[in-house]
Amino acid sequence: MKKITKKLLVVILTLILLVINTNFAFAVEIVSPGIKLESPQFFDAAVSTLDLSVYFNFDEFNDYLVEQLKVVDGTSSTLATINISKFNIPKNDAVKTALQEHIWYNSPELFRIGDLGIGYSGDKYTFIQFYSYYTKEEYAEMHEKMVTEAEKLLKGIKGNTNLTEVEKALILHDRLASHCEYDYDTLKYDYSNMPRSSYNAYGVLVLRDAVCMGYALAYDYLLEQVGIKTLYCSSDALNHAWNIVYIDNTPYHVDVTWDDPVWDMYGRVSHENFLRSTQGMKDTGHNATDFFSFPTNTTYDDYYWQNCESAFQLIDNDFYYHDATTNNICKLNDISSGDYTEITSVPPSTWTTANGGYYPGNYTKFSGDSRYLYYNTKNKVFRYDPQNDNTEIIFEPDLTTYGAGYWIYGMVFSDCKIMCEIFSSPNYTVDVRKNYTVTVDVHTPSDWVITKEPTMNETGEKQRTCLNCSCVLNTEVIPKMLICATENTDTVIDENIVFTSTDLCQDIEDLVTFSDNLTYEISASLKADTTEFLGTGSVISIYENGEKVSEYKIIVAGDLNGDSVCDVLDVASAELSVTNNRIPSADECYAANGTKKDVIDETSFQFVVNTALKVVL
Repeated sequence: MKKITKKLLVVILTLILLVINTNFAFAVEIVSPGIKLESPQFFDAAVSTLDLSVYFNFDEFNDYLVEQLKVVDGTSSTLATINISKFNIPKNDAVKTALQEHIWYNSPELFRIGDLGIGYSGDKYTFIQFYSYYTKEEYAEMHEKMVTEAEKLLKGIKGNTNLTEVEKALILHDRLASHCEYDYDTLKYDYSNMPRSSYNAYGVLVLRDAVCMGYALAYDYLLEQVGIKTLYCSSDALNHAWNIVYIDNTPYHVDVTWDDPVWDMYGRVSHENFLRSTQGMKDTGHNATDFFSFPTNTTYDDYYWQNCESAFQLIDNDFYYHDATTNNICKLNDISSGDYTEITSVPPSTWTTANGGYYPGNYTKFSGDSRYLYYNTKNKVFRYDPQNDNTEIIFEPDLTTYGAGYWIYGMVFSDCKIMCEIFSSPNYTVDVRKNYTVTVDVHTPSDWVITKEPTMNETGEKQRTCLNCSCVLNTEVIPKMLICATENTDTVIDENIVFTSTDLCQDIEDLVTFSDNLTYEISASLKADTTEFLGTGSVISIYENGEKVSEYKIIVAGDLNGDSVCDVLDVASAELSVTNNRIPSADECYAANGTKKDVIDETSFQFVVNTALKVVL
């Protein structure tokens, strides 16, 4: 009896091993009790709309699966298993279908999972089994890169409570279309050889090359990060996929793929398929009946942004765009109504041909970073500073190397580079991107930041980095300190300014200590008989071997008139400056603020009042 049992067990194990090693693309066999592997149908319209959030928290569930996918073994031919019993998901067919489709279509970060089966114990689903598109090591590295690139596109949006859902959806739509291009080259020549990455969010965000499913999943991921609900939508008849996006709980269609036309042109972003009703989508060419039709709201079907052929830009919570009709750069006052202010005009250009004709239309492209806006004419790229209302030519490529009739038709700012596509017409092929692109680095410098404080014994260092990519642009050595603040004082030395609140000071060494081998002279701000008071405006001249090497100015907090004490006279002087009845000097401004601030305002006035009260007390 034991021998028969052993033989039977061997036969069963052999059958199980044969099933497990079956090619996953056709896996439908029972691989565990109650488990049936199913393949995602990428263009199947029947994606479940069952709300699984009543059963478990999506974020916790997805975060858990991500961490498990980084450690569990499994390949395209060996099963991986993840225990999900902690989520207490009830067992029934509707939940099972919705759970599978949640993993495949609404969880872009889970792109390792291919064919999938869900197992249960009692009345709960307790584990999933799947074949993997990538190994755990590959997935861990890819997921990290995907998150890093996504955060770049989310900059200024994620966590920004000042933006509406429409504003977030619009700017992410435009950034994604500018960031990626449709993988038409591979599709054209060999559909069967399409890389797996073209179908997932990693391909869009990291490789910048994908097909419609990748676009839809990447947009889903970005919107997920800013709290906007989305649903995967597809049509087998169209062999196409896109998103349904919920704005203030109202569903709309958004097709980022069709708004990023091929062949890809740098800076070209359409808005014809952004926040459309079902009828609106059919009007743009989605002529099929096998996709979700419940988005019926027509609010945005004929909106002003459909006339914009470049991406909207976000700087300091303000939205800017290029009006292709007026050829002006505009600032939106209200994104809902489309009310705007024209802030600058693009110099006129006609994109002429080599034989003297011209291409009708406007081929100005519009791009931006966290500080500046960029736009092009046919032969130049301009940079506009909204803070200072200033425009400059930032790039002027040499077009003579190409011949007559070659102009800038595509332009985009990306990863701290201006990239221009220079061609003889707007009729692109794949070769334009490869052979007719010129690139120049353009960084946005930050203010200087001290990375190493100088001392009397060692030099210091300061740097400027790029506000966009954080790379170091400039490094300078800060000389050794000639003087330093005396201990037990509130004196602070900021470059050539000595800030202090020590009043009625008569001895400079009460404030600062001098480096060895140096001498100094004092030009006091106030002298009474033989007494010199070191108030605001006093100057310390430093000498080494008899030669003047530096000069420092003393600023006493609240002391505007230089008598070295903050009193009612200084309060009156500050008040006159606030009311514009007198123009303060730079020293007075510094004293009224206690910092290098060059105006006296209400805040400055209050600082002087508070300082005077402290002195009195």
